Amino acid sequence: MEEKPTIPQIKKAPDSLNKNIGENKGTGFSAPKTNPQTQTNNFKRPVAPVKPIPNGNTVNSAAKAVKDIPNEMEDDKDINPKEDIKVSQEEQADNQPKKKSKVKVIIIICVLALALIAGALVTFFVFLSPNNQKLTPPEVFVHNLSNQTIIYVQENKNATSYEFFIQRAGGGPVNHLTSTSNSVSIVSLLSTPGDYVIWARYVGKTEKTTSEISTKYAYKYTKQISTPTVNKNTDKLVWTKLTGAKEYRVYYGANSEGPLYFVVDQPSDDVYTVEFSFERIKEIEPGRYNLKVQAIAETPGYYTDSELCSEIIYDNVRTLANVSSAIFNTATNKLTINVDPSKTFVTKFDLVINGGQVNGCLQASSLASSYVFDLTPYITAQSITTVTDVKVKAVGDGSEYIIDSSFVAATLV
Repeated sequence: MEEKPTIPQIKKAPDSLNKNIGENKGTGFSAPKTNPQTQTNNFKRPVAPVKPIPNGNTVNSAAKAVKDIPNEMEDDKDINPKEDIKVSQEEQADNQPKKKSKVKVIIIICVLALALIAGALVTFFVFLSPNNQKLTPPEVFVHNLSNQTIIYVQENKNATSYEFFIQRAGGGPVNHLTSTSNSVSIVSLLSTPGDYVIWARYVGKTEKTTSEISTKYAYKYTKQISTPTVNKNTDKLVWTKLTGAKEYRVYYGANSEGPLYFVVDQPSDDVYTVEFSFERIKEIEPGRYNLKVQAIAETPGYYTDSELCSEIIYDNVRTLANVSSAIFNTATNKLTINVDPSKTFVTKFDLVINGGQVNGCLQASSLASSYVFDLTPYITAQSITTVTDVKVKAVGDGSEYIIDSSFVAATLV
């Protein structure tokens, strides 16, 4: 009997099937080879059956059996070989449709097998397509820009959108934003400066392709203190107290060592305004100054220093303080002048003797708290015989930012 061909089982592709799957060759099939002997037209003459010798022990019986053989062979003369060949050919003609039917079955089986293999390959390709695979969780980055906190992930062409999550460190509600952009500002999700946890994920075309959430990243949200809004009054600067500030600096200039400034402490909780008196500026040289105020944050903390406020022009005009005391010795014509160096800042004085004024006549080489001048040359020049009145005042350098003090009468001794 002929063996029927069998269909091989399709093997399940390994998960590691690579992109070169198209190079793998499918299993082929071939029809079984036909035994040539089954298709021969050779004719074999039938041989008369040999009858067994009858049971007997006589020679006549045996001879009779031999004698009957020719008669039986005579009967075989009626057999026609050509007719036998014709019968064999008819039998082969009857078998041809059966063989063709078997070939058709084999072809159909092969086609079905190839279709199954092609379908399996398409399934594998679809399964291995990036569009149908679970996306890899993203890595999250944070960038601070002008009080804007931007979080972003690498762009993924297979993601339909991006989800960003944020939560207070230690627990609390989870806030999130969904965006078609791979970066968002999360200022709206940050209530106050402090420690937070941030994470994200890629949203795929289906839930199966959506990535797992990323690693949760610790994020310290710091905020810059608002820039002070300063108002200039007649005798002081005033602004609103700012959250996150420990003190304020009022800058007025710079030297080789750096900026120069006054420090103003943060007021108590029940005080909501901050003041800087211009009396403090009197301590420095007279002149025009461009003042700027800045809020200074606690360190370490969750706030950063503010920007400098807009310039505020202040003319530091000083009226020189009156001399503390003046004593004139009539016997020696010596005048002693006592001053407060921190308030006078001058070494030049105007003098009045018996009503006659001598401007800028008394000058010292250095700033001191006490000066002694001999007035004899001035008394002689005015032909004064007896001094009855001496007055003295501090004089500025002539600039518009210094005003002379008033005259003070000297005590005569």
